[in-house]
Amino acid sequence: MGFLDFFLVTCRVLHVFSVAAWIGGLGFLGGVAGPVFRHFGERGEEIAAHIERRFVGFVWTVAWGAGVSGLLLMLMSDKFLWLDYSTPWRWFLLGKQIIFLCMIAASLVISASLKEAAPLTSTTAPEGDLSDVERLRWRVTLLQRLNIMLGIAALILAACMQ
Repeated sequence: MGFLDFFLVTCRVLHVFSVAAWIGGLGFLGGVAGPVFRHFGERGEEIAAHIERRFVGFVWTVAWGAGVSGLLLMLMSDKFLWLDYSTPWRWFLLGKQIIFLCMIAASLVISASLKEAAPLTSTTAPEGDLSDVERLRWRVTLLQRLNIMLGIAALILAACMQ
């Protein structure tokens, strides 16, 4: 095994690990940890918010890992040509790139929302309206679900590329 083969295998492993950790982490937070903590009321909400804020650094670490390794794999593929979409493989690659950028954008909004929610403590609003905290929680939950669906779509496209 030469250096180039070793490098490609390393990039593939890093890419698969990063994507699995990103989507798996979002799935765990949105599908397991969040609902369990929210079941315990206001104190559980605080714990869930704290865990989500701590998770932001992990998300950016695996997002960078997925992005850099994916870029290297794309550039080293003999199937890749700049701005040439003449084959299904290249269309699937374009779809994955667009999905990745959408996931990054959603993650940026989630990060900003979690930072915005940190100083807010009021959970009640007058006249039955949603409070600022509830609005931010709704936005974060919606974007987390969107990220999970986009990640699954990217995995399906990756499977089609093989």
